Amino acid sequence: MNKNVKHSKKLSTLLWHRLTRVHKDNLKGTNELLNEWNLTNAQMDIISRLGEHRTLAQQELAEMLLVTKGNITQLLGKLEDRYLISRKKDWRTNYISLTKLGQKLYREITPQLENYQWEKSNQLTTEEKKQLLHLLRKLHN
Repeated sequence: MNKNVKHSKKLSTLLWHRLTRVHKDNLKGTNELLNEWNLTNAQMDIISRLGEHRTLAQQELAEMLLVTKGNITQLLGKLEDRYLISRKKDWRTNYISLTKLGQKLYREITPQLENYQWEKSNQLTTEEKKQLLHLLRKLHN
């Protein structure tokens, strides 16, 4: 095996380990923050998407979140039981939106999550954040 290829493979593995550690650390901190509201990351993802878009079709929401039909149904059921979302059926499509309580929660949590993420990435300059975002998009594609 070519020395450059071997080195590149080693770097790729180190990159994967580092990304995993950063993700786990960030997820742990986010979970601790969301536990104050008895929410999971997946539930907060739904609340955030609905807070940004107002109303979404259930299928569209599932595609955005990359979850299965069964998983989204279960997540929505739990949020609906807490009166955070409402579902309206129009023919064969379920439309999901935040209730007033859900909107209030979204407005309370979002600044705290933004502050947490800002603190976690504050050692990077704006240019470095843009570069990292670009590189992560490149890896994702």
